[in-house]
Amino acid sequence: MSCPCTLSKRDMADLAVTALEGGIGYWAGEIEYVERDSNGDWQTMSDERRQSFGNPAYDAEEFWHNDSRGIQISTQYDEDQDVIKRPLTLSSIRKAFKYQPPQRRGGSKNWFPKLCKTLLNPGEYDCSDADTIVQIAVMDEVVYA
Repeated sequence: MSCPCTLSKRDMADLAVTALEGGIGYWAGEIEYVERDSNGDWQTMSDERRQSFGNPAYDAEEFWHNDSRGIQISTQYDEDQDVIKRPLTLSSIRKAFKYQPPQRRGGSKNWFPKLCKTLLNPGEYDCSDADTIVQIAVMDEVVYA
């Protein structure tokens, strides 16, 4: 069961801060600010452009205005695989809230709706909760439990 979500830009900024500054460090590699060019392709954001949002830029609501900007996160499932680079954007997080988790044997069937409810209440979630939703947003599943 997925959960409905009304995620504001402030909610997105708070999730990004919690995940990037504490939750995803054990699996995430390089993190870079990106924005779409005139062809719609992701390009590294210039330092000047990034600094226009403040420091860190991902804490600015304006940064999450639309899907023209994001944080590209690099990861490797294991050493034998290529590095995967995917952007974390406002819509990827919104899409993650619609995740349909696989059935867990012996686990709670309601873990994901409970997580979503927690994530929509600022101050009630921790870096582990933010990590879970960012994994789903970036990798389409929970890879690291």
